[in-house]
Amino acid sequence: MKYIKYYEELNKDLSQEVDIIYKDSNLICLMPKSQKASKIYGKDANWCQKGFTGFNFNSGNFNFMTKTFNSEMNFIVRFLFKKNKGRKIRFTYKPLENLFFWSNESGAHVMFTEGNDFFNPKPKKANSIIEQDILGLIKEIPQECKDKVINYINIHKGKHPKDFYTYKNTEYQTNREKKQK
Repeated sequence: MKYIKYYEELNKDLSQEVDIIYKDSNLICLMPKSQKASKIYGKDANWCQKGFTGFNFNSGNFNFMTKTFNSEMNFIVRFLFKKNKGRKIRFTYKPLENLFFWSNESGAHVMFTEGNDFFNPKPKKANSIIEQDILGLIKEIPQECKDKVINYINIHKGKHPKDFYTYKNTEYQTNREKKQK
């Protein structure tokens, strides 16, 4: 049921706030371009990018720790599966650091890895149950989708976050985030 709702939402007002990278009968692969879209497509997942601060930090717009703006955007890619009861995994790639990581709905960044072999991650720590779960879901991603994600990254790599992402959506800020401004 959750998966069908995603298809409906893709056809509404969010068309300017999300890029659909790949879509078939089992999988939607997308990149949210706004915090609002990140919140909607991260529903039922414990992902920091659903929040205003997490979205700004992970998209590369503003690093709240160093208080600086990045010169190159990061990629926040979501994989929403119809099978497996609407499971989701998230992939974040930070080109300036040559770092990427995967996460399932739990939100833990359990698979930090380096390089550009995104779909064949080599976890730095011993395989945990969560890592095994993520690796299993990555194996379900069709090669065509993987190729489209790599192509998408190559096309947009080097863009400045402000030229790509939409940062105006503050209606999804938590009270804590609003106070931090």
